[in-house]
Amino acid sequence: MEDEGATSASSGESDSRVQSTRYMHTEPVRVRFARYMHTEPGDSVILCGSPKWLGSWDLALGLPCSCQSDGTGLLWEAVALAPNNSKNNSQNKNNNNNNNKVREIILETGGGDDGTQQQQEQQEEEHQQQQSPFEYKYVRVLASGGCVWEDGPNRTASLSGHCKQEEVTIDDRLVPVRFKMHYETPPGTRMVVCGAPTALGAWDLSGALQLECTEHGFCEAIGSLPSHHLEEPFSCKFAVVPESDPGQARWESGEERIVHLGMLEEPVEGIRELWSSWEGTLVKFSIYYPTNPGEVMAVCGGHDQLGSWKTPRPMSLGREQMLRTNVMGVSWEVTFPIHALGSQGEVEYRYAVLPRPGAAGGAVWEREPNRRIRFPSRREEVPNATLHVRDVNFVGGMQFDFVPPCLFVGPYPQTPEHIDRLKDAGVGGVLNTQTQEDFHRRGIDGKVLWDAYYLKQIDARHFPIEDFNGDDLARKLLAGAAEVDDMVRQGKKVFIHCTAGMGRAPAVAVVYLCRYQGYSFEHAHSHVRAHRKVATPNVGAMRRALGI
Repeated sequence: MEDEGATSASSGESDSRVQSTRYMHTEPVRVRFARYMHTEPGDSVILCGSPKWLGSWDLALGLPCSCQSDGTGLLWEAVALAPNNSKNNSQNKNNNNNNNKVREIILETGGGDDGTQQQQEQQEEEHQQQQSPFEYKYVRVLASGGCVWEDGPNRTASLSGHCKQEEVTIDDRLVPVRFKMHYETPPGTRMVVCGAPTALGAWDLSGALQLECTEHGFCEAIGSLPSHHLEEPFSCKFAVVPESDPGQARWESGEERIVHLGMLEEPVEGIRELWSSWEGTLVKFSIYYPTNPGEVMAVCGGHDQLGSWKTPRPMSLGREQMLRTNVMGVSWEVTFPIHALGSQGEVEYRYAVLPRPGAAGGAVWEREPNRRIRFPSRREEVPNATLHVRDVNFVGGMQFDFVPPCLFVGPYPQTPEHIDRLKDAGVGGVLNTQTQEDFHRRGIDGKVLWDAYYLKQIDARHFPIEDFNGDDLARKLLAGAAEVDDMVRQGKKVFIHCTAGMGRAPAVAVVYLCRYQGYSFEHAHSHVRAHRKVATPNVGAMRRALGI
């Protein structure tokens, strides 16, 4: 029996079969999208994404959604027609299939004219797009003008494996949420979360979501909520329910919790997590700073949960997330509850790097003024009853690094003694990218520093770039690199600094190496990071500045 895809050959004849790529073109796949969204009268919704059939991120070419109310909320739906190309690698054979819904193109490899090659490349591109995940978002178009893209990272989906289906549904109607309460329930009781959504019982305890207790002192459960709650907050409360008498449930004290799903951190494996503390507020501190092996970041301040300025509270590494410089990184973090809400107010604190066990020396503390944060007096004052303190720019010492062939990168100097160290290292020029706001916030006396530069005959130039502003960074990087090159051409080694020497200064260094030293972007980026270990410059801004 002849194998499919093979041609018969008589004995003694040469085998003239040609390896080819076969594309099967069928009717486009109907892709149905559905999501609940909170909108106002007159608003509309557009679906926009990375594939051509979703507009290639051009909102004008996006897919308009239709709306209906189904009792749960406003359901917005759209149907797209996605190209349907399947591919086989086989050998030529005659094909007498006359089905007008299927078109087979056999492109021979190893030859052919330009038209055939272009056709093959086009088919291959379409096939790869179909097999690869694509990204998309729902966009609310306001009746008053303007538009609002949904918060959070882009949604992802894939049509891989669906090429034989006439219709595929991408269902975004529900949002899985893990409710997590730090509480040990007494024997014979169970923890529930009850609230306005139907999935939480619509304030009926008999339909509330029951949490299971874990061995780590947490109670947790996963509930699925309508996706319009990503924009529209809902209210809920936790309760401890006796198994023998559910009518004697003990509700947590205080006002109802107000939950904003869209303000939770990025989902973990597609599930958003709502952490809670019984009758209290959670406080989470986080800061990005790469430490040496064995070292640990800590936070200490004027609150008992922060060690009351006596015992720094160690932190642990979280999961990889997008940093404020638009690159991925792992931050140090610590979370704790506060319960005596009525007595809270402004709290001063600062960070430190604790040495690895057995190492010589003590903790390295920030050399900046104390940071300040106001702890809430009521849990309703902060979204999701969690205060997340996202900090940046740890400056623990005047630790700067040489980046060959002629640069130094580091944090800002605070005293004339720091400038003495720069001079001793061979620095002849300085590019300061801090802004006046940076000076004011940190109490920097600019006149003292400029006088010290003058006395040491260091060419110091002020070139302000806004911190954590990718647009401002992209606009100014080329001019900043030109300032550096001007000093280098005078035979000077140049110290580039921002506040912590982690974002703006390394970005200027990378662009300088690309523009004036002949480095490729990848080489310059890896070169700077190899010499300045804590550097996390904004890759997108640097690429825009360089036009790549």
